Amino acid sequence: MIRTRHITSTDDLELFAERYVAAGGFPLDVDYLRRSQVYACFARGRMMGGFVVHESDDLRSLQDMPVAEADRIRRESADRRPYEIMCLWMERELRGSPAGTVIWLRALSECLRRPGRRLLLCTVHDGLFALYNKAQPEILYRGEITLPDGTMLPKYVLAVDRWSPVGRVVATEVVDRSLRTIRRPSRILAAA
Repeated sequence: MIRTRHITSTDDLELFAERYVAAGGFPLDVDYLRRSQVYACFARGRMMGGFVVHESDDLRSLQDMPVAEADRIRRESADRRPYEIMCLWMERELRGSPAGTVIWLRALSECLRRPGRRLLLCTVHDGLFALYNKAQPEILYRGEITLPDGTMLPKYVLAVDRWSPVGRVVATEVVDRSLRTIRRPSRILAAA
């Protein structure tokens, strides 16, 4: 069974940052994590995934893009008290599994606790953009970023202001993916 826990200790935050990067994410500043609410998911005592809820002005989703565009999004979103859910990750074996669904649904539950606020999402992965786009968010920015090694990636910043269609679409999509793979449960979770 997978359990989600709000983590605050420096050791846990450093482990979260390390595991997030190992799962394919960009480097994470532990100070950003300290200013955020970090949720880690554990199975058999091992951190297997998690996500970050950030509600301060220093939004990670607005980094690595033209300053004028980031400023425009801040101005347009200010009266809706924006927040972001970032750095959602899970071990590869959990992706598409019932345990992975738990992580997605836990992140969705954090969104539902903030009615009337604007959620900003950001991704550099076309697959996640396609998933998020099923909920018909407002696309605030679409561009490219250049990594230190010269690699170019797409960057999408999206906004969600209405939750009922988003909850249905995301929950349905994530649960459907999980049910399609239920015959191949995670070895780690099966041993729990």
